[in-house]
Amino acid sequence: MRAEITTKTVLHRIPGMEAVTVRRKIAYRVGEAGTQTMDLYYPPHQDATNETPRPAVVIVLGFPDVGVRLPLGCQFRDMGMAVS
Repeated sequence: MRAEITTKTVLHRIPGMEAVTVRRKIAYRVGEAGTQTMDLYYPPHQDATNETPRPAVVIVLGFPDVGVRLPLGCQFRDMGMAVS
């Protein structure tokens, strides 16, 4: 069961934020522990082939995702604050 806190979304909304392109579980490293992945969010009408520099936000979880999943009921990447 998901903890209520995982459903909370951001308070500040900007025009077009619902129109982002999301590419989920993109592999960035393969090692002994398996494949590590990340989710990429692109502004509307932007994708990985566009060479125009864009600002970026990187959210890094400081411990294995199982440390979030067990007590909260979902992965960090699926929490409302991350996907909204």
